Amino acid sequence: MAKFEYVFFFLFRTRLPTQDGKLLEEPKSLSFDKNKQTFQQNGIPVDGDKRLFLKTAPPNSTDWKQDLATGRQEICQFYAQHFASEEEAQHYCQQALFGVALLILDDGVSVDHHSVLATVNGSEVPFIKTDEVLFRIGNLDNSTVLYRFKSNTNNLCLSFADEALLTPFEPGEFSPNSVFLVCGFSYGTLDHDAVETLLVDSKPVPLLAVVFARLIMGQWQFERINEEARLLRSWLQPKINQYSHYAKNAVIPECSRTVTLENQLQDMQSYQNDARFLLTRLDGALQTLDINADNLATRLEKIRVAQADWQISFQEETEKVQWLGDKKSVYHEPLLEIFHSNIKRLQDHKVYLQQQFDYLVGLQEKWRLYLGKRQSLSNEHLNTVISLLIILLAGGSASFTINRGAFGLGIENQIVLWIVITIAVVPVIWHFSSKLFKFVYCIFQRLKR
Repeated sequence: MAKFEYVFFFLFRTRLPTQDGKLLEEPKSLSFDKNKQTFQQNGIPVDGDKRLFLKTAPPNSTDWKQDLATGRQEICQFYAQHFASEEEAQHYCQQALFGVALLILDDGVSVDHHSVLATVNGSEVPFIKTDEVLFRIGNLDNSTVLYRFKSNTNNLCLSFADEALLTPFEPGEFSPNSVFLVCGFSYGTLDHDAVETLLVDSKPVPLLAVVFARLIMGQWQFERINEEARLLRSWLQPKINQYSHYAKNAVIPECSRTVTLENQLQDMQSYQNDARFLLTRLDGALQTLDINADNLATRLEKIRVAQADWQISFQEETEKVQWLGDKKSVYHEPLLEIFHSNIKRLQDHKVYLQQQFDYLVGLQEKWRLYLGKRQSLSNEHLNTVISLLIILLAGGSASFTINRGAFGLGIENQIVLWIVITIAVVPVIWHFSSKLFKFVYCIFQRLKR
């Protein structure tokens, strides 16, 4: 049986914003030193604001979860040498970790027999090899391939206790949500030491450092915004359906109390603000993914040209590796197609959320019309009551004066006066009768529903 080993790539941010508006940063003593840029000890710089570590497990170790937790703890101990306390270092390790890529390195010719079992909520979820070839080294007759492994469970992030676990994503812009990727690589018949040098020791940047740093960044950016968009859509749509039903059934808003309509209007504004905020973040995520994909394509092309003797292929054809954004419907380079597919999914979220946002704006206008109509009717009711009081006072005063003979009106004129008063009072009586009828009707409708 061929030997294999687990290799872990940890990507950390060197600074990140916190929920209280501050900036969490590496200690200044951790500035990148070109003489100490080692994968395993100090990590290597990525874009100047990230640090990539490599940790290896013992050969043929079968407990990758414990090996991953051990590798992370070694990195935390490295940070603890520069932070004021162990607690600060542990907090930084938890918050700053973008994610981890687990690579299965096999001395044989295939990784088909490998799988990775991850613990999710007490159950085992397998990561299985797919047919997705991320890149190939050598010609078709004598080559080795990097394969991607996937599970059937999405929206999972890394968590650490005694060993590495996978947990559901936590909503929120400041949640760490460290991603977890799995790949498999076999050396085949190629020279083991030479290939290893190409993968992790080549200059200026090792091949796998380029690949996994970009994959981790892109997956982290995609997964967290994708999950938040999915949750908001699933939560927002029932609310929109509810208010849409209100708008289509005139009985409901007509019979609702004013305070209820006002509270619903405030809720709509809150939902609208959530959608607007997420739409803004979606724009930022789409731009970040586009930039990362372009940077990845540029670096892959440089490696392909610089390592021409190795015949590294990132695609089916040998054409230049380049990122063209949405100008291409599909990419032949699987590494770039990952970014392309994620961007398309986020664009779908954006279109759908924009539609929900616009619909909420329309519903808000209808609710404002309801409330405006209520306000106008309330003013009319107040005027009616005031008019009724004036008429009643005038009628009572006139009746008192007439009965005392001050006006000298006869019985016929008194009858005429009361007829005039009655005609003036009838609309008021009709108005309050209609309100009473509406009140009874609304009670009936509530009982009917």
